Amino acid sequence: MSTNRLAAISASVVVLLTISVGLYILGSPSQERFRRLDEQRIADLLLLSRAVNANYVISSSLPANLDSMQDGTRLSRIPRDPETSSMYEYEQVAADAYRLCAVFSTESNEARLDDFWEHSEGRQCFSFNAQSTY
Repeated sequence: MSTNRLAAISASVVVLLTISVGLYILGSPSQERFRRLDEQRIADLLLLSRAVNANYVISSSLPANLDSMQDGTRLSRIPRDPETSSMYEYEQVAADAYRLCAVFSTESNEARLDDFWEHSEGRQCFSFNAQSTY
């Protein structure tokens, strides 16, 4: 085997190992896509919670459903899941408490004990008190 051929094989192995380690550390492109979709879901839920809270401040009641808040003032459009285009779940659980739910593609990777938005993969609900903001 010639020296040039051995050098080429060695260089190829190093490049493949570097790419493999990089993908392992950073995650695959599809994992990154799912992570970004989950970030958008959190941003949408935050927007919805602020709109519900604003509705509560204005009318002293929670909205019957999310569609009723699309009035151009509180919300110009109801955010939908960025992957499936389905509506997020909203449920009133008390006179001043509600839940918003979404289906997440991945587990949240920010492991902080005080992180309100920490979630697992799959359907996850977040509970709110309308007098509070998150």
